[in-house]
Amino acid sequence: MKPAISFKFIKRYHILLFSIILIQCIYLSISFGINKKGFHSDELWNYGFANSSQGTDIFRENNQLKNFDNWENSSILYDYISVDKSEIFDYSSIYKNCADDYHPFLGFMLLHFICALFPGTWSAWYCFALNLIFFVIQQIFLFKLIRSITNNSYYGIAGVLFFGFTTGAEDILFFLRIYCPATAISVVFMYYLSELYNQRNNSKVPINMLVKIAITTLIGCLTLHEFIILAFIVALIYGLFYLITKNFKLAISFGITMISSALLSIAIFPATIPHLFDSTGTFGSQVAKYSFTFQFKLYISYLTNDLFGVATSPWPSMFLWYLFYGLIIFLFFFIPFCFIFRHEKWLKNFFLLLKRKWIAFIHKFKFFNFALFALMIVCISMLAVNAYMTSIVHMGRVSNRYIMIVYPLFAAFAVSLFCYCLNWIFKNKKLKYIICYGFAVIFATLSFLMAPHVFRFNYPHEGVGIEDIEENSNCIIMLSSPFLLTCTTYTLGKTNHFFATTYDTALTADYKNSDINFKDEPVYLLIDTSLFNNNGLSIGGINLPSSNITYDIEAIYDKDTYLSFFKNLDIASNFEKVGTDYNLFGREIEIYRLN
Repeated sequence: MKPAISFKFIKRYHILLFSIILIQCIYLSISFGINKKGFHSDELWNYGFANSSQGTDIFRENNQLKNFDNWENSSILYDYISVDKSEIFDYSSIYKNCADDYHPFLGFMLLHFICALFPGTWSAWYCFALNLIFFVIQQIFLFKLIRSITNNSYYGIAGVLFFGFTTGAEDILFFLRIYCPATAISVVFMYYLSELYNQRNNSKVPINMLVKIAITTLIGCLTLHEFIILAFIVALIYGLFYLITKNFKLAISFGITMISSALLSIAIFPATIPHLFDSTGTFGSQVAKYSFTFQFKLYISYLTNDLFGVATSPWPSMFLWYLFYGLIIFLFFFIPFCFIFRHEKWLKNFFLLLKRKWIAFIHKFKFFNFALFALMIVCISMLAVNAYMTSIVHMGRVSNRYIMIVYPLFAAFAVSLFCYCLNWIFKNKKLKYIICYGFAVIFATLSFLMAPHVFRFNYPHEGVGIEDIEENSNCIIMLSSPFLLTCTTYTLGKTNHFFATTYDTALTADYKNSDINFKDEPVYLLIDTSLFNNNGLSIGGINLPSSNITYDIEAIYDKDTYLSFFKNLDIASNFEKVGTDYNLFGREIEIYRLN
C-alpha cells in the first residue's frame, strides 16, 4: 500500500493566514470594482509606457505638443493604452519608453504581458490583477518578516490582518502603477535581511540567503528607482552593524552582494544614472516645495493617517510644552506624596516592582532584534528623502504614493514593537493575543473610516458624465494643462474624433473639418474649469495650506468669454450644459452639447 499523503506541514496559523489574505483579496477586489471610477494621470501613463510603440506621451513629442488644436481620430487615444496585435510581447519599445522617461522597465513589462493576452482591449483590471498578485506576495512576506523579528507566527498574522484592511494597503493596490510591485519586493527584501541577521552567528556565511538578497535587490532596482535609495540605506545600516560587531566575513560578503546587484542593474539599464541625478528626473529638485520640515511632517501625517486613522498635525503646536507642564505638575504632587508615605510598605513594594520591570526591560533590550531597529531607520530615512526631493505643493494628498514603499515596513515595525511591549508587560499568552488582535482590528477600522481613499477617484458627476458620452460623438476638450490629455484616453478613446486645446490656444484654433459629419454626429464640449477662478490646482477638492507658495496664474481666463466663443462656433447649432464631471484626475469638467 502507498503511504497516505501527509499534511502535517500545514499548521493552524497557515490556514488562518490563507483565510485572512483570501478575504482581503475578495474584499479589495469588490471594493475596486465598486469604488474605482477615475484615474490619476500616472495610472494611464502606466499603460502607455507598457503598451505604446509611439513614445511615452500622447500629448508631447520632442518637447513639442502633439495631438492638439486639430481634429484627431480618437482611436489614437485608445491605441496608446492598449496592445495592438502586431505589438504583442514587444518589450523593446517598453525599454525605450522607460529610458526616455524616468522609470525602470520591469514593472511595465509585467503589465504588458497581461495586456498582451487581451490585444485590442483595455481594462483597469489588467493592472489591478498584477497588483493583486504582488499584494498576496507582500502579505505573505509581511507575515514572515514580523515572525522573523518577533519569533511568533501569530504576531505575524496580526500584522497581516491589520495592514491588509488599512487605507494605506488599499491605496497601494488601487493605484495602478509600479508602486505595488515595488512595495512587495521591498518587504521581501527586508525579510531576507532579517533572516540574514538571524543567521549572523553561523560558522559559515549563509550563501543561500545572500543569493536571495542579490536577486531581490536586482529585481527591486529594475522596478522602481526609489528602491535603490532604500537598498543603499539598508546596506549602510547592516554593513555598519556587521563591522561594529566584528563580523567581518559577513560584512564583506554582504557588501559584495549589494554592490554587485546594484552594478548589474545599472549594466542592464544604464539610464538609471541620469534618471537619478538629472534635476528634472525621478527626484527632480527644480520644483516648488514647502520647507523640508513641513513636508516631512506632512508625510508623517499621511503615514499615520493611512495606517492608523490618526493624522498628526504638521503645524507647530503646544503639545510638547503641555507634556512638559504636565510632568512638572505631576512631580509637584508626586514628590511630596512619596516623602509623606516613604515608610509605607505598599509604596516600597511599588518601587521594587518598578525596579524589577526596569531591569527586565533592560535585559530584553540587550537582546533586541536589530532588524526592528533597521526598519525604523529605513522608514524615517525614506520619509526624509522624499520630504527633501518631492513636491507636495504640486501633487497634494496623492503625493503619498512616494512613501507607499514605507507603509508595510512601518506596519511591520509598529506591530513588532507593540508585541515586544506586550511580551514585557504580560505573561499570559492568550491575553497578549487578544490585545494584539484587538488593536489590529481597531486601528484598521480607524484607518478605513478616517483616512481619505484618494486613489479611488470616486467623485460624483451631475447629469451627463464623461463616460456617458456616445461612442459616435466628437469631442472638443479644453484642458488647463496638456498632460491631462493622458487622462482622457480611457473615456474618449472610443469616441469618433476629439479636438484637444488649451486655455491659451482655444480662442484662436480652427475647429472646422470637412471630413467629419457634424450634422449627424453629436458634438460635445468639455471644459476643464481649473484656471477660471485662480484657486490653484486642487485634486479632487483636497486643498493644501498655502504656506509661502504662490501660483504663477493670473486671473486672465474669463469663463464667459470662452463660453461665448464656443457658443458661436459654426458647428454649434445648439448649446446646452448637460453635466459636470469630477473624475478627470479630480478636476471639475463642465460638459456641453453643441448640436
